[in-house]
Amino acid sequence: MARREVAVGDFRQRATELVRQVEETKEPITITRHGVPVAELRAVTVDPKALLGSVKYLDQDLVRPVADPDDWEAAS
Repeated sequence: MARREVAVGDFRQRATELVRQVEETKEPITITRHGVPVAELRAVTVDPKALLGSVKYLDQDLVRPVADPDDWEAAS
């Protein structure tokens, strides 16, 4: 399949529609200025396996200070 290209002026007017299309089809769109590619709009994909192990520690007390206030030094 040929890559889809859209002029920057057309992209400016149809951005919401084009983002929705890329989100649904997962097919990237090349944005051009005077026929020269300048950017590419593509769907974000996340491999769920890549996220495994990314959080090593999560403190159950999310409002507790991370350090004792007495250990902090204020800049003067």
